Amino acid sequence: MLDASRATVELLIQHRTSDLSIKEMAAHAGISERTFYRYFPRKEDVVRPFFQSGLRRIVTNFNARPEYESILDSLRAVWSDAWPVQDAEASRLLFHILESQDSYRAVRLQVVIDSELLWAEAIARRLGIDAHSRQAMFAGAAVVTAFRMAWQAFSLDRSLDPIETLMANVDIFKEILLAPA
Repeated sequence: MLDASRATVELLIQHRTSDLSIKEMAAHAGISERTFYRYFPRKEDVVRPFFQSGLRRIVTNFNARPEYESILDSLRAVWSDAWPVQDAEASRLLFHILESQDSYRAVRLQVVIDSELLWAEAIARRLGIDAHSRQAMFAGAAVVTAFRMAWQAFSLDRSLDPIETLMANVDIFKEILLAPA
C-alpha cells in the first residue's frame, strides 16, 4: 500500500489541504474505497506507509555509510539525501497540511517515534554497544528528535538551511553520540 500512500501524499500536496474525502483519495490512488479502508482504517493512516518507508530508507542509508565516517558526517549525508531536503517546498507544504489536523499530526509523530529503535540499533552498531542500552536508546531518541525538529524548523522558517538546522540540533546531542560506552 506504499504506492497508495505516496499517491495520496501527492494529492494532499497538490490540493494544499488534508480536507479530502476517502473517495477522492482512493480514486487518486487507483484503489476502491473498500480497499482503502482495508489498508487504512482511518483516513489519516494513509500517510503512515509514506513516512515509515522514508524513515526506514534514511536509516538504511545511514547503515550503508562507511564505518570510518563519523556518525555526525553520516547523519549530515543521509539528511542531505532525504526527501524533506531534496524537495523542500513540497516537504514544507506537507508539514503545514499535516499540522493543520491533530489526527494527521498524531500519525506523523507516532511513526517518527517508532523509528527510534531503528536509530538506536544503527547508532549502537556504529559505537559497538548493545542496541538496548540506555546510551543507544537515548541516541536513537536524540537523532529522531534532531530530524523532527529540523523538519519543523525549516518548514516554519524558509530562511533556515535544513542541513545546518539538523547539525545545530545534533550538536546538542554530540556528547551523547560520541561518548564511549
